[in-house]
Amino acid sequence: MYAEVAVGYYPDLDLEGKFLGLNQRMAVSKRMPFVFLKDGSYPLCLVLEKFSNRWDLWSPEERNAEISFKDISASLEVPYIFVLEKASVEAKTLMCMFKAFQEKGQQPVKLSICSEDLDFQHASLREIDNNSARVHAIQSETNTENLIRFLSKNIREEWIDVGRCLLITEAKLSSIKADNFNNRRECIYQMLLSWKEQRGSEATFNTLATALMKADRKDLAEHVKTNAESLTVVFE
Repeated sequence: MYAEVAVGYYPDLDLEGKFLGLNQRMAVSKRMPFVFLKDGSYPLCLVLEKFSNRWDLWSPEERNAEISFKDISASLEVPYIFVLEKASVEAKTLMCMFKAFQEKGQQPVKLSICSEDLDFQHASLREIDNNSARVHAIQSETNTENLIRFLSKNIREEWIDVGRCLLITEAKLSSIKADNFNNRRECIYQMLLSWKEQRGSEATFNTLATALMKADRKDLAEHVKTNAESLTVVFE
């Protein structure tokens, strides 16, 4: 079993470090697959290992986090938030380094994130929050990712029929199946990613819903239509 560790930032913090809306999605910057061992049912441990000078951790005691094995095995998305604030007006960029491991002694997964990666080097948190167009784009992309993961869990043997309806070639479907043998969920995930990348602006929620209808998955087609913010362009 594996989990996926992702780091990013929330664009909806005010200057007092309070969340303007916990329902706002994180803008993901880096992702890393993480092999999750069942033996012992140990939790996933996350550590904010270090961060740039001229920044302070809002709650210094909250440098470490644990996500239970139960949540990981249930494929739940469990966010943990580290709030940082400027300790100096000279703080222009922010670099954070994280590590994730399941038990002591295990080789940790390490990820780093820099404000330059997030394209807000010259913007204050207030300015980012006011940039509604950017926030909307971030949320739309994250919603799309969540939708792909939902479909990966719920599409069954008909996934190849869905792929054909999305005009994915037989050769590509066979390749996806061969590369992810005995892992249907991963096959579906890779199929939808392939469709996203190949079709570009033609990859729409409406097209996806139609393909699901043709594959006799009206329930999932309705889910796509109900949960999509827009039935125009899904992927950019």
